[in-house]
Amino acid sequence: MMNNFVVTFTNKKKEIELSQQNELISENAATKFEIEEIDKFFYIVKINGRVFPIAIAKNGGEVKTLLADGKYIETVVRTELQEKANERRLKSGGSKKLNLIKAPMPGLLLKLYKKVGETVEKGEALFILEAMKMENEIKSPINGTVKEIYAGEGDSLEKEGKILFIE
Repeated sequence: MMNNFVVTFTNKKKEIELSQQNELISENAATKFEIEEIDKFFYIVKINGRVFPIAIAKNGGEVKTLLADGKYIETVVRTELQEKANERRLKSGGSKKLNLIKAPMPGLLLKLYKKVGETVEKGEALFILEAMKMENEIKSPINGTVKEIYAGEGDSLEKEGKILFIE
């Protein structure tokens, strides 16, 4: 039995299959893998004997931001059926996309780059969140306009704390 998915990362789509024998098949090449869940947002992934720690922060909706090898990677994982439905929605003009941006981890909001009414481009920096003595620049997952801001510079935020709303 195979599980088929469409994975989008860095604006590239890849079709993958996951077999029950712990094989990931992409572009007709099979790779052995193991995934160990440490907690809800942290995993250890082993691919061909190499170990990759992966932290996951949810950025609203289906978009997930992975922290892997010191880099943030925005990803979307859908089943083939979900991907077809999304493509159909986009072709038909779909509904207006709304997005509530939340803190991906607990931390201190150091800098807000946008104000209410300002436009935002996908990938543009929204704010800096200090967590565990590291400054994390959080980028917009969508194009839009800032409609509301819920937190201010200097605020201490819990994980999933509301920061701003983009329409």
